Amino acid sequence: MLRSLVGSEMCIRDSDQPLSGVRVIEWATVVAAPSVGQLLAVLGAEVIKVEHPENRDLARDMMLFTMPGRNGQLHPDGTSMHASGFDAVNRSVKAVALDLGTRRGRSRFLGLVESADVLLTNTLTESCHKLGMGLEQLQQRNPRLIVAHLQAWGDKGTMVDVPGYDFGCFFAATGLSRLFQSEGKYHVYPAAFGDMATGLCLFASIVTALVRQAATGRGGLIEVSLYEVGIWSVGAHMLEGGGFEENPGDTLLHTRDHKIVATQCDPQDVTAVLGHDPHAAAAKLDLGELCTKLDGSFVRYTKEPPPLFVGTDHLPPKVKALVLPPLCGDMQWDSPMPFSFERHSFLLAPAPTLGQHQHLVDAPRDWSRAPQVGSGRPDAMV
Repeated sequence: MLRSLVGSEMCIRDSDQPLSGVRVIEWATVVAAPSVGQLLAVLGAEVIKVEHPENRDLARDMMLFTMPGRNGQLHPDGTSMHASGFDAVNRSVKAVALDLGTRRGRSRFLGLVESADVLLTNTLTESCHKLGMGLEQLQQRNPRLIVAHLQAWGDKGTMVDVPGYDFGCFFAATGLSRLFQSEGKYHVYPAAFGDMATGLCLFASIVTALVRQAATGRGGLIEVSLYEVGIWSVGAHMLEGGGFEENPGDTLLHTRDHKIVATQCDPQDVTAVLGHDPHAAAAKLDLGELCTKLDGSFVRYTKEPPPLFVGTDHLPPKVKALVLPPLCGDMQWDSPMPFSFERHSFLLAPAPTLGQHQHLVDAPRDWSRAPQVGSGRPDAMV
């Protein structure tokens, strides 16, 4: 049962689970978006995860080669076992396999979408259009559908269709990585921390949209990105006078052609290749030259590292690094909130002074009819 803030009620079926009767189609991979699907499923939603029959969710295979009890082993149903990290964000969901590159696969997928309350995806906008399934088109097929889109860099600017992970988008590009570094030490970032934080923002946005859907029958488009949640998360630190000082042990290398390479390795591995001052050495090299020098340095971490970032077309295959834009660069972010509804910004009133609205409690008032205070409601979007 889902209750709206305005008092109307949507009775799906008799159940104690708050999202019982809500159907979610999850077309997503790795950590951030699937973590949202798991949260919705735990609260009672029917979450149906869609994967390719052969190219399954990347999270199923992440670090699987380090797990002898799972690597190469089979489930009782004959399918290959997956990595333990997949369990962390995919429990309680259902799974189907569809090849969306075929007409039959797309037809079945569209049937699911037309029956759903929510479509949860982190598929690139460009990839959706190539399949003939643009997010706006999907929402038009089902006006009640809430399309929840998780992106790397946001829905504006030239980085819209550039993929990324939390290491690059949430930590490095926002400056947060500076707070997790010590000179001369291996840089340890909390695994999937940015993914989970972004997932929580998207989860809250979906629940908010479900409230509106219950009251009005309207769906809509929600967009949340790793980069924007990172900027939002570090906002208080910056407003309080915090900053990100240059760190001698930092392995964010700035190249001669104004690219940034964020390496995931021990600083000693970088100095072994570039010398005692890797920053000065990198500044004399173009991106391709730097990547060529680094090639082979990170092979001990994984035999076949997946392409973590597509910021350039000429990264040597074994370089485990992310090519980043300059801090804030050509990305655009014009909302004070870490999400957007239907690509609108939200109006926020100034923070109140102490006791500014004292009249609300000093005068007799029928609180059952009290209007909402604040202008951050969906009906106050611009």
